[in-house]
Amino acid sequence: MVRFGAVDKVSRKIAMAGLIKQPTYFLFCILMAVMFCVIPYSCDAASRKVKLPHRARAVLYKAALLMNEKDYDNAIEVLSDFEALGKGLKAGDFDPGGYHHARIYFTLGTCHMFKGEYRRAVEVLNRAVLKNPAHVSSWLNLAKARYELGEFVRAADCFENAYDRASEKNPKHLYYAATTLLMAKEGNASIDMFQKLFGAHPDAIQSEWREIYVQALLSADRAEQAIPHLRDLAENASNDKRVRWQEILLNQYMRLGRWEDAGEYAGSLTEQAPGRSAWWKALAHIYLKEGAYRDALASLMIREYLSPLSEREEKLVADLYLQLGIPAKAAPIYEATLVESNETGMLQRLVTALRQLGKPEEALATLTRYGKDDGGNDLLMVKADLLYELKRYKEAGEAYRAVAETKNKEEPAAGRAWLMAGYAALKNENIDTCRNAFKRAAGFASQRKAALSAIKQLDNIARKTAGGKSSNRTKGSSG
Repeated sequence: MVRFGAVDKVSRKIAMAGLIKQPTYFLFCILMAVMFCVIPYSCDAASRKVKLPHRARAVLYKAALLMNEKDYDNAIEVLSDFEALGKGLKAGDFDPGGYHHARIYFTLGTCHMFKGEYRRAVEVLNRAVLKNPAHVSSWLNLAKARYELGEFVRAADCFENAYDRASEKNPKHLYYAATTLLMAKEGNASIDMFQKLFGAHPDAIQSEWREIYVQALLSADRAEQAIPHLRDLAENASNDKRVRWQEILLNQYMRLGRWEDAGEYAGSLTEQAPGRSAWWKALAHIYLKEGAYRDALASLMIREYLSPLSEREEKLVADLYLQLGIPAKAAPIYEATLVESNETGMLQRLVTALRQLGKPEEALATLTRYGKDDGGNDLLMVKADLLYELKRYKEAGEAYRAVAETKNKEEPAAGRAWLMAGYAALKNENIDTCRNAFKRAAGFASQRKAALSAIKQLDNIARKTAGGKSSNRTKGSSG
């Protein structure tokens, strides 16, 4: 019987073609560039707490008209000239004209943003938030400018400030902060921000937000925390996304070693969508992991009915047939596979199947036909076993000795090869060669007991033979 390690190895290789391998997750955060826009005018309630002087109001009105015409250069000139009128004022001085009002800096910075001058926009908008930390629109445009400069961590901080300082909390601001942190590869910080969002606004959570939160958790190797959210997405996502989230949830169960959960979930998926072959493939893998080989084979048979098996899956099916004692089903698959790719391991399993079917001659012919010159001692050992089984002891002995002499003296296989060479020589009545082979086999711990027992039997046979000859000589002398 072939060792089932071969089956398990194949199962790991096929690994459900995307279900068990490490998943590739949706990169929603790439869309951040279009998730928020420049805010051209300040309209938040918090900003109205700082009184706007009439002169500043008039300048802002004029700048707004120019901005509506997309004449940003003249708008910048108007605002800059107005700001320059207050150059003599020091920090903290009374500013009756509003030359350094936060709304002036906000509008000036916004003009620079519309021109794509993001570094300059950051400088000006920083002044706006210093003058009025409660000016949410300034924080949002500052976040946008920093985002465009690739300063994602600082952009996230601006979004959080916009959220924290607003009188009416907007959960989108926390979402933007969390997503921008994820873009900065600050996974744990992003997760913390998402948790702040989910804790403060549990009823406002959108499916897309949960999707990116799951991505952050999985990227940070915090899959256990992602499981409840994956369940939610797998149940409630739109039809075009639901299957993908079901695949990811099933994958995570298996990656976490939660095989009972994986089995139950895969079983429920096959009930919900019995015509989807991927679920049967996943179920087969789970059964393999549990050692339920008959159920694994049955699952693969259903999958084959739904869609063609891959070459690796075909090999796995053959291995399962062989493991379950159905060599007649395994042999044709192995032989068909050998025609396509002459693999040593596949040849060995085909020979094993033929031997189990009681066809040693065919097994030897197959080994001769497909065996490669560089097949090594493994194939030579199989050939020696077949020759011994076919009672071709002389050839078998030569093959066993060839294996033993090329194997490392520490390898158990060399010990078995010497032992079998001894048995072959015994069958061929070559006592000296037989004894020598058994002595060599006795040098291996794994074969010492059997080899010493064989040598003892040889000694007993030799004594009996010697005693019989002595008795015959005595009778001849007395006659």
